[in-house]
Amino acid sequence: MFIKSISLHNFKSFSSNTFEDIKIEFTAGVNYLIGNNNVGKTTILNALAFLKTGDKKENVISKGHEQEDVSVTITIDDVDLFEEDSLKKYNPYIEGKQLILQRSSKKIQLSKVEMINQKR
Repeated sequence: MFIKSISLHNFKSFSSNTFEDIKIEFTAGVNYLIGNNNVGKTTILNALAFLKTGDKKENVISKGHEQEDVSVTITIDDVDLFEEDSLKKYNPYIEGKQLILQRSSKKIQLSKVEMINQKR
């Protein structure tokens, strides 16, 4: 099991003047985040924290997009059904070998693969 991608919408420094999300792809194995200071490496880790905790929109929204939605979507690939009791709640959301989790300032939900393809 590994994180296949993270999609960010108006999340901190990852904003776009178009309506498209910023999508970061990963591969199985070790992935490195390298770059100059203040380019968004830590923001990717903050996005994972937002997915888990649902921090306030004001703490994570991109400047200039305060009236818009902020969201983080993560795709986990190569997932088998969970046996551990605390994770079994995710089993209905596993489609094939993928689990997609999304948190938004408008709504909190777990979603299936088709959710990614829907237009905003």
